[in-house]
Amino acid sequence: MSVLFALLLAGVIAVLVAYVAQQREHNRRLLRVEALKGNLAAATAAAADPELGRLWAGRPDADDAEVRAQLLAAVRVTALELQWLTGEVSKRTLAKAAANLVATEAGRRHWELVREARGESTDDAKQRAFHESFENAYATAGTSASV
Repeated sequence: MSVLFALLLAGVIAVLVAYVAQQREHNRRLLRVEALKGNLAAATAAAADPELGRLWAGRPDADDAEVRAQLLAAVRVTALELQWLTGEVSKRTLAKAAANLVATEAGRRHWELVREARGESTDDAKQRAFHESFENAYATAGTSASV
């Protein structure tokens, strides 16, 4: 009887540990989505202020046209990431959108600026897949741009 109780107790503990881990992942993903929404709001504010725009774009010496291009690219990448994390776009759609963005000179410059930091923050499979879609598109764009 005590063996049966011990097995039952172990099963309950295993279920609780799995539940806590699942909730932790869910909460982390929700926090990531909220952070991305904040990122979009900050980029929108930066678009209204040229000085803040240069700071946000990471290009203090850039002209207004370059700042706008970098902000638009940042907003597009962030919006795509939100759509990807919430399941609104397929892998194929993401790959096509990434290819379209990095096919432009401004898109390639933006990805060059953010790719390392974004790569370091890919701590789950979904984020890694997002990053890899852009990395693949960037590598392809670089190859076709040099041909």
